[in-house]
Amino acid sequence: MHKYEEIISKLTIKQKISLIADLKGFLDPEIQKLGVSPVVADSLSDINAKEGNVYPHFESLANSWNERLIAEVVRDLSARAMVKGVNVIVTPRANAVNSVYEKGLSEDPYLSGSIVGYAAKVISDCGALPCISELALSKTAIDHSDLQFNKAAVKNLYVKPFEYAISKLNKFAVQTVEDSNEGAYATANSQMMGMLTASAKKSFFKVLDKSSGENAINSVKANV
Repeated sequence: MHKYEEIISKLTIKQKISLIADLKGFLDPEIQKLGVSPVVADSLSDINAKEGNVYPHFESLANSWNERLIAEVVRDLSARAMVKGVNVIVTPRANAVNSVYEKGLSEDPYLSGSIVGYAAKVISDCGALPCISELALSKTAIDHSDLQFNKAAVKNLYVKPFEYAISKLNKFAVQTVEDSNEGAYATANSQMMGMLTASAKKSFFKVLDKSSGENAINSVKANV
C-alpha cells in the first residue's frame, strides 16, 4: 500500500469531505496528524493587494506582452507570499473574455493562456504549486454565449487557454467551481474539466472553489 493510500484509509468521511470542499481542510490539526501536509493558498492578485498594490493589476501587465516583466512581478510576489508560509499560489484567470462585461486578461485564448502559463511556470520554479484559475463559466459569460451549449465553441474559447497554460507544467492544480448554472449550461463546468482532463494527458490536482457538502462531492466526482 502506498503512503497516500494508507493516509486516505484513516480519514473519516467528514474529513474527506472537508478536504474536497475547501483547502482550509488541510490545516485541520487532526488531519495533519495523519500525515497530510498543510496547504496554504493565496492568489497573486490578493498577494499584490496585501502588499499595497506594489504592481499594476495583471490585466495591465498582460497588455505589455513583456514576459520578462511579468516574470519579475510574479517572482517577487511569490517570494513575498512563500516567506509567510504560502505554498499554493493561484494565478490570474486564464479564461478568455467574450464581452466587455467580463473580467480577464484578454479576449484572445492564446494570449490569456500563454501569460497565465508563463506566470505559473515562474511560480513552480520558485517552489510553490501553481493553481490555474478558473475553469468555469460565469453567468455573464453564459449571457453572451450561444443559447445552446456549443461544445466546440466552449472548448476553443474557454478550455484552450488552460491547455496553453499547462503545456509546460508538470505539477499544478486547476481551480473550478461547482455546477450552479441552469438550462443548456447546467453542467458546463464539469464538461469543461472533462475536456481539459482528456486533452492534458497528465495528472493534475483539481481544486473546487465555493462549494461544500454533497455538492462538492458530486462536482468532484464529475471532474475526476
